[in-house]
Amino acid sequence: VYTDPETYDILVDGGLEVNTSGLNNIDDFGNYITNLRNLGFGVDLGATYHPSEQLEISTSILDLGTIFWKQDIETYSTNNKKFELNGIDINQYLDGSDIDVDSLVQEIQDSIVDVFTLDTLYDPYNSPLFPKWYVGGRYSLTDQHHLYATVNLQFFQTGIRPAFTLGYEFRLERNLGVTVNYSYFSRSLANVGVGIQVRGGPLQFYFMSDNILAAFNYFNAQTIHYRFGINLLFGDPEPKYRPTYFR
Repeated sequence: VYTDPETYDILVDGGLEVNTSGLNNIDDFGNYITNLRNLGFGVDLGATYHPSEQLEISTSILDLGTIFWKQDIETYSTNNKKFELNGIDINQYLDGSDIDVDSLVQEIQDSIVDVFTLDTLYDPYNSPLFPKWYVGGRYSLTDQHHLYATVNLQFFQTGIRPAFTLGYEFRLERNLGVTVNYSYFSRSLANVGVGIQVRGGPLQFYFMSDNILAAFNYFNAQTIHYRFGINLLFGDPEPKYRPTYFR
C-alpha cells in the first residue's frame, strides 16, 4: 500500500490470502477451544553443560513443528491486482447541502470491491510454528544467589526478532525460587520481568513475565508475555559437578 506524498492517492498492488478455521463456531466457545480435529506436532530440544562447578551453559530450540488445519476451514484469497484510489471530487458535494458521509464511504467501498473480489476456498492447509532459539549462561555466586544471561532469537516468516536478558535468581533451598530480570526486545528497553517457582515433591509450578511494568500501562506496552506451567522432576535435585558431559 503506497500513499503518494503530494496527491495522497493510494496505490494498492498485490494479492491477499487469509486462512481461517473455526470462525463459524467461535460463538460456541466451549467446543471451539476443545476441538481436537486440527492436529499438529511440536518438538523442543535442549542441552546443558557445566564447564565448572559455578558456571552452567545451556541452549535450546523450541517449537519445531507445524499444525494441519482440516476442520471448519475457509480461505479467502484474491489474485494479484493493482488498484489506485484517487479520492472523491468534493466539489460535487459543495453546493450548500450537507455532505453525505455514508455515500462517500460507500463509493470508495464499491470501487475497491469492483477490483478485489474474494474467492472462498475450503482446501486444507498447514501453518508452521515459529521456532525460538535460546542460548544462556548461569553463574552461581553461592548456593542461593545466581546470575544469568540469555540471548533469544525468534524466527518469523518476515525475519528474526532478537531479545537479550540479564537476570538474578534467589533460591531458598530447593522448594522456592524467585527471579528478576531486565530484557531488551521488540526495540523496547523498558522491560523488567519477575518470576517464581515453587516445588512440592516431584511437582514444580512456575509463573513468570518478562515485562511486569506493562501490567500498569497495558495499552502503551510494546509487548508482554506471561508464562506458567508445571514440571515433573525426578532424581537428585542437586547433581554433583560433572565437568565433561551434557545432562
